[in-house]
Parts: sequence; C-alpha cells; structure tokens
Amino acid sequence: MLQLFVRVRDRFDTELTAFEFMSAEAVTMACQHLQKTHPLPDATGCCVLLELASLQPGETLNDALLDCLEKASEDGLVDEAAMATSQRQADLFWSVRESVPVAMLQNFPRCSPHDISVPISKIPDFIDQMQTMTASRWPQLESLVFGHVGDGNLHWNFLAQEALAPSQFAELASEATLCLYEHTVAYGGSISAEHGIGLHKKALLERFAPEGQLRLMRALKGALDGSGVMNPGKIF
Repeated sequence: MLQLFVRVRDRFDTELTAFEFMSAEAVTMACQHLQKTHPLPDATGCCVLLELASLQPGETLNDALLDCLEKASEDGLVDEAAMATSQRQADLFWSVRESVPVAMLQNFPRCSPHDISVPISKIPDFIDQMQTMTASRWPQLESLVFGHVGDGNLHWNFLAQEALAPSQFAELASEATLCLYEHTVAYGGSISAEHGIGLHKKALLERFAPEGQLRLMRALKGALDGSGVMNPGKIF
C-alpha cells in the first residue's frame, strides 16, 4: 500500500486528490450493505480508492493511471484493479467507501471508534503490530481499519458481536484503547486527527500529548481568549 502511494504521488503530484485505505473486510461489508457487486471480488488484505483530477481542459488521466497501475502490478504492488470509466462508476466507488461506517455498525453492534494519525511511512508496520497485539490480548475483539493515507489519518475500530455483554465489551475496549494510544504515541503519532479532541479525549490529551505541545496550546488559548469566553469548559 505505502509503496503504491509513493509511486502514484510521485507520478501525479497535485493531481492525486484522494488515496483512501480500507481493509478488504470493510469493502465487502459495504458492498453487501449497498447490495452492490464487489468491484474487486478476489481482494484480500487491503484495498485502496484513489482519485486523480486535472485542471488542464481536455486532458485525460485514464491512460496515465492505467500505465502506472500496470507497472505497479508488474512490480507486485497491485493484485487487481478496477477503474471508473464514468461519473456513475466513480460515484459507486465512493459510495462503497462512505458506507463503511454504517455497514460496520450493522455487522458489529458493539463498536469503539478511534480517530488517530501516524506518520505515513509507518502506517503498514503500525497496523500489523496493533492488529497482532489486539488478537493476542483481546481475542474477543475484532479490529477494522480504514482511513486517509495521504495525511496518515486512520479510523481504528474495536468491534464485537452482540454475544459480548455491553459491560464486558466496554472493559475490553477500554484496555485496547489505552494500548492503541500508547502504540500511536510510540510511533510518533497523535491520538486525535480530523475529529479533534472533544470532551471524550480531554483527560487522555493530558496523558498522551507532549508537555511542550500542551504549553503551546495553553499559550495560544491565553493569547486569543484570555477571558475564557470562547467554548468554555472544553480543553483549557
């Protein structure tokens, strides 16, 4: 996945507008939810949804992308691929990606979602290590991951079927969450990405954020809102 991202990014630069990562399981669940045919029926491991856009009138990127994917396939970076040849097909591909959260909750009523980020170069190793630890320490839980590779943002979800009592799931998910955040920080990442800290991660911010970062945040808060009238009672 990472090697493919680097290759596509280097080839198309700013024309690469999206590079979404999903586990094959997530794509399968989304297609079943939408009652649509799986675009890559033999997919295993992970799937990527990438999108290119050009500002040059009349320019087509299809041939260039096809050439890039063919060479990536020859180098063992791609097993199979499907290209949208119309806006309708492109919309279908995106509907699969956007349906992953809903499909996930339909299949796993117990869910503990997390929005984290790690350095792009470390994403594959991070996922492998965290999935191995979860399977070893909390075999009752399943992990489902998807996210935005271009900015290192991963949506990590700990899941369980209804057979697991809510109280038991909460206990296991709490332990797994602390492990996830410790693992994230150890990899030089952040316990929060696009969805912010909010209230649920307020105490965790103090625990996992570097002290220098907290001092800077407090200084900015003081400089911009010395009276504490903006969004009071949230983080600082």
